[in-house]
Amino acid sequence: MTEGDLEIYLSDLLKERKYLVVVDDVWQKEAWESLKRAFPDSKNGSRVIITTRKEDVAERADNRGFAHKLRFLSQEESWDLFRRKLLDVRAMVPKMESPAKDMVEKCRGLPLAIVVLSRLLSHKKGLNEWQKVKDHLWKNIKEDKSIEIYNILSLSYNDLSAALKQCFLYFGIFPEDQVFEADNII
Repeated sequence: MTEGDLEIYLSDLLKERKYLVVVDDVWQKEAWESLKRAFPDSKNGSRVIITTRKEDVAERADNRGFAHKLRFLSQEESWDLFRRKLLDVRAMVPKMESPAKDMVEKCRGLPLAIVVLSRLLSHKKGLNEWQKVKDHLWKNIKEDKSIEIYNILSLSYNDLSAALKQCFLYFGIFPEDQVFEADNII
């Protein structure tokens, strides 16, 4: 099936229906322009939501649409999210709260980093193990804020077993956003 055939098929399928479609992580204006033709506007309340990190893509998506720019979480919201995602918040003794708050602050309000951190710490038992994670966060951190977030996210990778690290890295040979056969993975 060609792209054109797929566009016609999808448009025909959605024409008489009310739908909500989420198109995640659009990086180029042209990509959205080619996709949006497949979504008919039947004036029935159907919606397409696109997510993007590019402001120009969001602004060009639809001149009648609404571009919502996400904000970073406040310190209070960050701490609340951390505690909610911690698998056993009761295991956090009062002495662990201070290093935990320091680490949450390093996430700079980025929800993904906070969730990764809380899940990682959920598998660490005791103040000493939490302190090791905290020390690792600050090691080799430069002034660049993105490096700090990268270090936090890399913790979840570094905490994987050797076998899972190999599986994760193996996926790097496949092009992003492309379909591949399960046999190729196996």
